[in-house]
Amino acid sequence: MVWVGPHTRKGVARLVMDAFSEHSSSPIHHVDGNPLNNSIGNLAYVETGTHGFLHAKRKLSQEDIREIRRSALPVTQLATRFGVHPGHLSRVRSGRRPRRGSPMALTLDQD
Repeated sequence: MVWVGPHTRKGVARLVMDAFSEHSSSPIHHVDGNPLNNSIGNLAYVETGTHGFLHAKRKLSQEDIREIRRSALPVTQLATRFGVHPGHLSRVRSGRRPRRGSPMALTLDQD
């Protein structure tokens, strides 16, 4: 994050996109998955719903879900290990259903 005013911060990716493409309030996706690679060729505007699907890198099996619920590891470590967003994993771990329409809800509904 970069301070662009006394009370305003912006991410580097947002600054790059604002400078080199038409301004949009849409989420910015790092195409190669590396949030540190803020080159213009690695950034793309995406719709909010699409961005969530892009970050749901894999589906969890029922065995994965059991392992997540038994594990004492922090959610962030589990999210990296299983390739899913920490917010989804936190809901899975607590036994709550994922939000309707999320990739994780679709996965759990199919099992």
